[in-house]
Amino acid sequence: YKDPDEFGGYTGEIEQVVNFTQSVVQRKRHTHYAEMQEIMQGLPAKIYGTDNENLKNLDGGQKSYENLKQILKESRVYLYGGTWPAPYTLSFIEAMMTGIPIVAMGRKIAESTSTASFEFYEIPYLMTNQVTGYVSDDTTYLRENVKFLLENPQRAKEIGDIARKHAIQIFGKKNISRQWKEYLQI
Repeated sequence: YKDPDEFGGYTGEIEQVVNFTQSVVQRKRHTHYAEMQEIMQGLPAKIYGTDNENLKNLDGGQKSYENLKQILKESRVYLYGGTWPAPYTLSFIEAMMTGIPIVAMGRKIAESTSTASFEFYEIPYLMTNQVTGYVSDDTTYLRENVKFLLENPQRAKEIGDIARKHAIQIFGKKNISRQWKEYLQI
């Protein structure tokens, strides 16, 4: 869960696309680095996280928890690549709870590194394309929407606001607390 009082306040004032993933190049196949690179190429972009020094200009470095929240608030767009084998990650929850619009890889890309024969990636179920963000297996489409959101701060804010409301319903502290109480029959 995440506390909606701790995450929120999206302004999108910095025209950049961001991502939070550690060791991207070393785990490139499992972080969809090639697709992220294709989408971010030539755009104002940073990938934050440990062990990303080899990203050169894309490397945003490791940030404190407070800095992470500030970056999510101020950056215009979040590019989500997913990480095998997670159905979604904490960075996705934090981005959505903040209200930064998310452009995400689709199921086909996310599960392309899997040798298992099961579906694990839940992002297409958590996002409604063109409503709470953008999700697709077409990297050209994803890049076009990243550029669109970079150039249209009002639309970025609108999508982020809708996504934040949805995230609070799914991941909000009160809802998760209620679910645990029901499960534990407290």
